[in-house]
Amino acid sequence: SERRKVAQQVTRELSNIISAIDYRLYYDRQMILALANSQPMSEYLAVLESLGEKKLHEQYFLRGQRVNHFLESVQTIVPAFRTVRVITARNKTMVRISKGSADLPTGDGIEKSPFIEEDNGGDEFLAKLSRLPEQEVSFIVTPQSRFDWEDLRGPPMLSGVVPLVRHQKRVGYLVVSFNGEPIDKILELAPRIHRGKLLVAELNPEDTERNGMILYEDSQGMRFAHAPAAPINLRLIEGGKLWDSVRRTLRGE
Repeated sequence: SERRKVAQQVTRELSNIISAIDYRLYYDRQMILALANSQPMSEYLAVLESLGEKKLHEQYFLRGQRVNHFLESVQTIVPAFRTVRVITARNKTMVRISKGSADLPTGDGIEKSPFIEEDNGGDEFLAKLSRLPEQEVSFIVTPQSRFDWEDLRGPPMLSGVVPLVRHQKRVGYLVVSFNGEPIDKILELAPRIHRGKLLVAELNPEDTERNGMILYEDSQGMRFAHAPAAPINLRLIEGGKLWDSVRRTLRGE
């Protein structure tokens, strides 16, 4: 029937969109792993290890400068990386690159505090970090990523996190947040079959604030990289009918 033919066309186009996004996320994962295993980062691990032992590495400033310059150059090549951080095993930010330049610690001087951001995630977030697999990019919501976005919606995408290991000991993490622009481009170029509208929402049962949050929507011009100040949830669309339909589909009904 005509209805079945249209459904098949829509399903095919959605599969193409998913494949394109998967490929983009694969590229991002490979780039993050390459950064984690790069020479400047490998040299910086000794600095993180010393900090964990409450010592200051003899090349603290030199190696910090090198890793800052390296990550600054990377961000100019990969502008989709909104913020690149190196944090200690205790979630204190040592390096933060945003808008192509390194941020410096605030306060009365680096002697007082070498940290750009103090831990703001608590023991629960530290426990989550400790469970992340090594040599893999895990996508999670980080407390710091909320500061990268001024609107109430918060980050449009989960941050990519890789544990940094030296001498079989976890000394810190590389954390990358995304601006979502490459995903926007993929979605904008996707055909709208039979004048349909495209909507993308996050399904995240573990995070009640983000579960159902709309990230991209044609009618109101919502984008990953540009969104209204307040979050809009899928539960509010069409009186909750769309949300109920999604939940039934996930349950296999």
